[in-house]
Amino acid sequence: MPQTKREQALNHFILTRFNLRLWWNEDKNHQPIQTEEWLKERFRLFQTYTWPSLKAQTNQDFKWICLFDKDTPDSYKEQIQLLQSQWDSFLPYYCGEKETKQFQRYFKYLVYSNSDKTQEPLLTTYLDNDDALHIDFIKDVQERAKKLQYNTIISYQYGIQYYEEMNIAVRIPYKNNHFLTYYERFSDHLRTVWDFWHYSIYKYPHIAIELVVNKNTPRWIETIHKGNIDNDVKMTIHHHLMTDKHILYDFGVDKLLGSKGTSWQSFIISFIPRFAKQIFRRGKLKINQDNH
Repeated sequence: MPQTKREQALNHFILTRFNLRLWWNEDKNHQPIQTEEWLKERFRLFQTYTWPSLKAQTNQDFKWICLFDKDTPDSYKEQIQLLQSQWDSFLPYYCGEKETKQFQRYFKYLVYSNSDKTQEPLLTTYLDNDDALHIDFIKDVQERAKKLQYNTIISYQYGIQYYEEMNIAVRIPYKNNHFLTYYERFSDHLRTVWDFWHYSIYKYPHIAIELVVNKNTPRWIETIHKGNIDNDVKMTIHHHLMTDKHILYDFGVDKLLGSKGTSWQSFIISFIPRFAKQIFRRGKLKINQDNH
């Protein structure tokens, strides 16, 4: 008896760009990127947050495609090769100028090439190289997808911003976040999650949105650090300080937050002024854009 769509297994891919030479030349602090120092820091973030969060997934039925620049120094290529040897699901690929310029198309090619073509449903999930997913993310999103129609974007509204310098975790609502998953039928003309700009997901025709209101179980971590390209304090008044010092363990990250008192002190003394500074920075940027 043939399987129904809901009974079939899934092709599921995590898609990550690492150090492709795209349109950014500097980070949010106007420091140059793609330098040796930048790359060293990116690998530290990757191995501290992103890698362990996927290795710790309670459902390991997925593959992780990660794109690297072909001119990545040999010392880092050796690290990448070592990671690949430790985990068959990790699939690194090196991109030249052509693949970099057309990285969305290259992702589609790689997803198609690595898929089990006997399975109809396809999931693709976006993940940056310095962020993390809850250890039950893969399990939960796959279970949800099997109840949905094809051509649906799944977004978990609540996640955490973790501030490295302050060692505090703040839960935020962010329905246009970039931790999206796209559910589609496998075909010769697949789209993947990279066909959609996360700020505009509600504007795409013929695409359904499954917004998961997961207030009590944040499903993603956006790591805020000195080298972010743009990410910083989100413009929302709904910041909720997380006081469970073990909360990062739920994301496979082996780091303890400070005590409840220490976290509140950092929140008041450092976070709130940073929030005000970010409001000023964003406002100034908008004024400059409007003037041009």
